[in-house]
Amino acid sequence: MGIRHASMKDWPAVSEISTASGYDDYINAIGPSYMNDGSVVVYEEGRVLGFGKINYLEDGSAWLSGLRVHPDAWRKGVGISISRYLMQLAVEHGLYYARMLIEDRNTRSIKLSLKMGFAPIQSYCFFEGTPATSGFRRANFKGQIMVNEGWGFVKISDKYRGKGEFMESMEKTLVYVWNGNTKLVQVVNGGGDLKAEMEGITCAPEADAAYLSKNFAPLDGFESATVYEKALQP
Repeated sequence: MGIRHASMKDWPAVSEISTASGYDDYINAIGPSYMNDGSVVVYEEGRVLGFGKINYLEDGSAWLSGLRVHPDAWRKGVGISISRYLMQLAVEHGLYYARMLIEDRNTRSIKLSLKMGFAPIQSYCFFEGTPATSGFRRANFKGQIMVNEGWGFVKISDKYRGKGEFMESMEKTLVYVWNGNTKLVQVVNGGGDLKAEMEGITCAPEADAAYLSKNFAPLDGFESATVYEKALQP
């Protein structure tokens, strides 16, 4: 009874709940290896009724994702219980912030995050395809900004410089490429000169999305989402 750390034996329940809750999405697309990245916890009362995941990021934050609850257990406090458990794990690891990315039409998760004390800090739009960055130049960006590192958004600062590279096009569009992964590109500013030339996903702050919409198609089913954040320690 209650919440426990998941094992690979829980994958069938995790997969079934992801589908039953209306999210036959990236979790089932990844498959059983989803259980190997980060720490997955499950809520159990006779059977598994919900799950969530936490990743400990190098900027001193916790990334919460994949919160799913079986429809049989909706409005029974399962989602809040899992979220609180994950945040307690983050505190025990000495982390200062918890963040999550919520698709903008997911009103149920948005209401839950606000109830838990999270606040929206940055909205992004997502597009099919990525620009060819082979002709871009490395850029020496020294400001503070939030960037997408493998679907976990971290804050670049003097304390953490990131695992990717800032690159600049000939037209001065600034992008961030995480760890050499050209299938996941973030536009920092600009973007009017970019074209979807390669497979992958490009994201951009909402304010710059109009530039990309000329040459990129919105990511089907995940056109826009917002990062929510909560301070865990004073």
